[in-house]
This record gives sequence, C-alpha cells and structure tokens, in this order.
Amino acid sequence: MWRTENSKPASTTTVGKKVWCEVLSALSSPSAAVLASAIQNEKNWRANYILHVVSLVRLQASAPPSECLASCRSGLKALNTSFDFIATGGEVVGSAVDAMIGQVLPDQFRTRMLMPTSIDTGSPSFVLKSPNGHAKPFLSGPDLSAQAAAWASYGCIENSAAESVKSIANTPNPASLISNKVFVLLGATSALGPFKPLCDLGATIACVARPGAKLNGLIEEAKKTQVTLLLPVKKGVDVAGADLLEDAPELAEWISSILPDRDLVIGCYAYLDGEKHVRASVAMDLIVDAVTKKRKNTSIAYLVSPATPCAASAESIAASRKRFDEAPLWHSIFKVGGAFQKLAPEVDRDVMIINGCSHMQGPNYALAKLSQQWRAMVAKDDGFLVSANHAPASR
Repeated sequence: MWRTENSKPASTTTVGKKVWCEVLSALSSPSAAVLASAIQNEKNWRANYILHVVSLVRLQASAPPSECLASCRSGLKALNTSFDFIATGGEVVGSAVDAMIGQVLPDQFRTRMLMPTSIDTGSPSFVLKSPNGHAKPFLSGPDLSAQAAAWASYGCIENSAAESVKSIANTPNPASLISNKVFVLLGATSALGPFKPLCDLGATIACVARPGAKLNGLIEEAKKTQVTLLLPVKKGVDVAGADLLEDAPELAEWISSILPDRDLVIGCYAYLDGEKHVRASVAMDLIVDAVTKKRKNTSIAYLVSPATPCAASAESIAASRKRFDEAPLWHSIFKVGGAFQKLAPEVDRDVMIINGCSHMQGPNYALAKLSQQWRAMVAKDDGFLVSANHAPASR
C-alpha cells in the first residue's frame, strides 16, 4: 500500500517525485540538482513527466558507473520504503521493507507438486516455430543458427542477439540448461511470460499467481506436458495460488525454501494497471531482494519495457537511423522527431538515449518499469546473473 497520512492514501505523484529526486541525489553532476528542483516544482506532472524522466536517464547513463549504481540503489530504497504493509485487519504494521523481516507468518505456504503423468522418451530441444505452411515449420541446431546469422546480416537483429541464439541452438544437451533449475514465475499468468515455452521444455516451474481461472488454465496446460509444477498453497486452504500484494513476505520465505539443492531463476512478470503496477513491482523487488540474500545460486529475469528511456549502442542507433531515413514515403505519417537524444558535449563518451516513453502509459508505468532496470543493474553489480531484455520481441 502507499504510505498513509491521516488515514488517506498518499498521492502517487508525491511518492513518484520523491523517488526520482532520490535517484538524482546520488549523482554529482550540477544538472542533477537542477533537475530535482524542476521535478519538485512541476505543476502538471502527468503531462510533463516524460521530459524529466528522459533527462534523468540521460544523467544516469552519462555518470561514472559507481554513481549510476548508487543512484539505482537510492531509487530502490526510496521506492520500497514508501510503502506500508497492511495486515489482514487493516492496521498499518510498518514499512513494506520491515514487513519482509518482521511480519512473516511461519510455514504460511506449503507446496503442491504436479509431476508429469506420462513418460516421454524424447529430450527437450530449443526450436523456432515458423507460421503454419512454412517449408520448415521448426528450426533447430544448424538451421536455427543459419537463420539467426541471416537475420543479423539483413539487419533485423543485432549480431549479439544472433550469437546468443547460436549458443543455445548448438548446445549438445539442451536439457542440461534447465535440469538443475527452478524457474520461479512471479505473475505466471502474464501473457508475455515464458510459462508455455518452459512447459514445452519440461522445466521445473514454481508458479506464483492469484487463485482463479487463469491459474487453473495454466495448471491444465501443464498436465499436457512434461513440466514439474510447484504451486504455493496457503495454510488452511486447499486452493493453489498467492497474491503478490498481500503475501510477499511469506512468498519470499516459500521461494527461499523450495528445492534448495537447485539453482533458482526468478522471473518478474506481474503487470497491473495504474498505481497497482508500482505496488506489484515493489512486491516483486522485495521478494527478489529477500531471496537473493538467502540463496546466492539465484538468477533474475525481467521483461523491461521499450516504452521507457534507455541507452543504446552506437551500432543499433546507426542502423535504426538508416532505416528511418530510407523508409518509404507512406511511413512518414508515423515519423516523430526527437526520438534519439545525444548527450551534451561535456560528456567524455558518446551515449545515446532513446526516448520510448508513451503518454498513454503514464508516470506510474515509467516508475515501475525503470525500477526493475535499477534492480537488474544492482543485482548484476552484486554478482548475480541477470537477464533484462526489452519486451515483447525478445521474450
């Protein structure tokens, strides 16, 4: 919940501005203090937040790595401490951060395990499925590697993406990549989440989603595959499922306890509308933070959003501009100026910022998705393996 004042929820704008300013407080550039003041004094935040957020990301991207990481940590601390944990009876029992330690109900969740019901003699393989009617509906191994190289040559993916595809396609034993892992899906019913591909591979999935028709549908799909499904079941209840917003402390305990001899891969995929998306992101972040402190054999995965500002490589910017300039005349109706913003001359390296923000998404969305990028960078700096590809194309 948002921190309360006089029993009324605090403004999401107030909380958001506080977090953005804390991010800027860790940056030594004089421009950071100027921007923080502009954010605080902005009267029409909903209409003008994009200008400020893009400027903030530009300052982060141009800062020394240590300062950039410090700003990410400041933002996460400010965001996570701006929420209160509300007990079942409605009383505020403290900040959400404190609740992750002091409000955990022991053994709140038990595990329901769904095992494969049939013996499959085949082994999982990583394949690319083409539309029906294609001469080769499935590509794997050398064929998949060749297709990735062709895409890179054509320019629709970067060389680094092609190399990643090749490394997976040429793995002698694909099952070895998943056999010792538990894939924890926070927001497992998300349409962009990897539940179905992981099922097809026969992975072990810890499925976190609210009870209901969507979760029941996933369970039925899982029964048709070789997946091993782990489901949280609340004490005293016979229905599988859990709510990130209500059960984050207990979920962190449950996740930390499952199959301790295996590596964890925590995927953060929950999405809700408006300010609930920020709360869901905070809940996932608190779970990630708690679990990684207990289990160092943890990796973290995000689908970060293209509808945010981000730094991009010179190679990708050049390719994008080339296509932009060579586009057919009828494409001009979609052209928008200022998509690429170059850093000021005083910066000693060439950093390009793409402004992908959309007014339709709003400031709460920007805060939620950028906070996930902050955690990805902080976790990587702390020694964890992190995947943070831009969704949806790179799922």
